[in-house]
Amino acid sequence: MLYEMRTYTLKPGQTARWLDLYEAHALPVLLATEGMTLIGYFRTDVGPLNRVIHIWAYPDLAARTRALESLARNPAWTRDFLPQAHPCLESQENLLMSGVRFSPLQ
Repeated sequence: MLYEMRTYTLKPGQTARWLDLYEAHALPVLLATEGMTLIGYFRTDVGPLNRVIHIWAYPDLAARTRALESLARNPAWTRDFLPQAHPCLESQENLLMSGVRFSPLQ
């Protein structure tokens, strides 16, 4: 399993707008995209502020590639969400992580 943690730093005062746009336009598209599963979506309240973090799971890197290619062809993503969300965004960081299995401690 492959996990992607995306951290978006938003411009001051834009977090509420971002969350509204994301819920209305991005989330329905992302949840319907084959090969990706939402693990969690978070907003920072302490520490570095104006950040939203979400974690997605993919079966493997090829599934992630297919999902992102599908998004790039989806007008609901490219026309309805991205142009409205981009002005809210200061920076983005993506981190790919693989799951680790531990045997029970003895």
